[in-house]
Amino acid sequence: MTTAARYTTFIFQSAQAGNANGNALTGIEQFTSILVIAAQAAFTGTLNFEVSDDGTTWFAVNSTPLDTGTKSTTAAFAGAPTNQKAYIVPTCGMKQVRVRTSGVSAGSTTVTGRPSDAIVFP
Repeated sequence: MTTAARYTTFIFQSAQAGNANGNALTGIEQFTSILVIAAQAAFTGTLNFEVSDDGTTWFAVNSTPLDTGTKSTTAAFAGAPTNQKAYIVPTCGMKQVRVRTSGVSAGSTTVTGRPSDAIVFP
């Protein structure tokens, strides 16, 4: 990953209003984690944090929300007003990361992120 790409915000989901795999951030082998920001617009659904070592097989990974520190492989939202939440997703040794949406029944979400060197334990 180039230096410029490292500091560029990556879009995992853009105004997503349904279930979707979204975009996978690739070339992350040299990073220990990804900082993910999820912005909800009265979104009812679940974000699923996943990593892959080959781009085909995906594994759920415990992510840490910065506001509570309680690790989970998913983040559920129940129609809250527009807000943002930040998560640290561990990616050490993996090649790709994505944030998949599931169980979406209302609203939309935009999920962005960028590489980080924060050390977290799954």
